[in-house]
Amino acid sequence: MRKIFHNHFRLKLLGIYLAVLFISHLSIFLLPPPKSLPNTKKTLIPTSQGTLAAQTWGHSKHPCIIAISGSPGQGAQDWKNFAPALAQKGYFIIGVDRWGYGHSTHQVDDYSFASDSRALLSIANHFQQKQYSLLGWSYGGAVSLHHAYHYPLNVQQVILIGGLGIQEGEGSGNYWIEHIKYAILWAGIKATHYLVPHFGLLHQNRSSQSFARDFWDSDQRPIKDWLPQIKIPALILQGQYDPLVTAWTAEKHHQLLPNSQLQIYPASHFFPFGPSNHPIFQNSIQDIDLWFREKKLSPQKWSPPQKLGGIGPPIRGKLPWLLLCPFLLLTLRISPRWTYFLTSLFGAWLAFDLITGLGIIIIGSFFLKKKSWRIWFALCLAGLITGSLCLSQLG
Repeated sequence: MRKIFHNHFRLKLLGIYLAVLFISHLSIFLLPPPKSLPNTKKTLIPTSQGTLAAQTWGHSKHPCIIAISGSPGQGAQDWKNFAPALAQKGYFIIGVDRWGYGHSTHQVDDYSFASDSRALLSIANHFQQKQYSLLGWSYGGAVSLHHAYHYPLNVQQVILIGGLGIQEGEGSGNYWIEHIKYAILWAGIKATHYLVPHFGLLHQNRSSQSFARDFWDSDQRPIKDWLPQIKIPALILQGQYDPLVTAWTAEKHHQLLPNSQLQIYPASHFFPFGPSNHPIFQNSIQDIDLWFREKKLSPQKWSPPQKLGGIGPPIRGKLPWLLLCPFLLLTLRISPRWTYFLTSLFGAWLAFDLITGLGIIIIGSFFLKKKSWRIWFALCLAGLITGSLCLSQLG
């Protein structure tokens, strides 16, 4: 009797869900599209692929710096603190809304950093800048490196702030593993949009789809071969405690770029966001200005790590993960609780890529029919917190 009641109750819930989902899709179809973002003094530039948007700070007669933001992000708005501070030093800053962000076209065929790099030509031509420097934060670093390699006559200097680059610097270090991750992310985003009754609210955050496509459409493998051939002066500013683009990656970029300088700050990935009165924020502005004018940096005010190679996941590439995968599945079968806790702990500690490690044990739990998801979630959370605290203490 109880089983019949439960089945009947589940059918009712399914019917309610399908009805609400239908009403949600119907409302999206009938209602007008979401209003565009309020224009914050942005310039719209038509191109063959779509419309690009850019925001400027400073006088156009000053040395030009094109600033490219990360992924995900808010486009030119990511530079709302950093760009005005640089402009006060006597620079003309052009902040770019990359494809899929801000006021630029959100539906394009190619979201890769190569496509973003080509778009910089249209932006430079519009503002009549024949030569310019590049400032790339996070994902914008890969855009800057692509542009410096393919259009060296246009670029005077390159500045990377926590800049994305070589494939080995990514979480797993392997192209195929990373693309599997972003394929799952893309599928999850699309499933959420179609299977969750959101009544158009999710359309207001369209950059989530652009974020997944940024990495899915890009190939970082050639960057390692490009770097030794980029003779343009390059400045690398890096947070010592950056968990997204690690200090190990910045050091590798510095080794490969023949005309580069590296400055390490005791900061994370987001120090360009400010606040503008923070010492590290102010010091990074001073370093850029001094480097632009004299090609040197201010004396290091903080002690850098003795070995940057020890920061960031040492387990990278396809072969190590092929060996680690059966090991995690074996420990999952022997002691699932300890496996969940230690995978989260060492992932948060950057011993290996957290998302890949958790993905393996979640899939393994499904096939091994390990239940008690609440317990596993609590253990993962405990491991993440413990690992993050250890990382912050040990640097």
